[in-house]
Amino acid sequence: MMRNVARAGLFTLLLLSAGCPPMPPPKEVLVEYKPLVTADSPGPEIEVYVVGVDENNIHQFRNMKISEFFQVDESQTLRGLVDSQRIGKQFVFTSKKTADQVISPDDPIRKTWKDNGAKYLLIIQNFPRPLDDSVTAEHDPAHYRELPLDDQQWPGSELVISVGIADPYIKSTP
Repeated sequence: MMRNVARAGLFTLLLLSAGCPPMPPPKEVLVEYKPLVTADSPGPEIEVYVVGVDENNIHQFRNMKISEFFQVDESQTLRGLVDSQRIGKQFVFTSKKTADQVISPDDPIRKTWKDNGAKYLLIIQNFPRPLDDSVTAEHDPAHYRELPLDDQQWPGSELVISVGIADPYIKSTP
């Protein structure tokens, strides 16, 4: 009887180890600045937040007004929540700071997102363009983009997020 139990255990262990492919490595999140640049204007300053949000809080972000997120007094806004709970990363692009910015796989924010059960990656940008306060964030593709946080759903080795005003929308690959 003990031999059968041992054989069954060994067989189960072999099945489990043979059937599980190795986990692919985590992917980078690359934020690139695509400003509308002319000889007269080198491009405006753009503030971008990349935020990991769970199921319980996603509706607050979808229903917010972008102008409220970027209010000067952030203590009573969702941006204040993002900053106090350290669930987001802020990137600032200027005419002198245009290099791509990265959230690497080993960035501590990734562990925070995982520990908090974040399922969504939000990209929220503020740039000198009129904000339409009659629409919520989820209906404002020029300032808000929502992606799955599970990087295994992203093809390729990285997620590329393009921000700026060269195109009126936040773009991502995928």
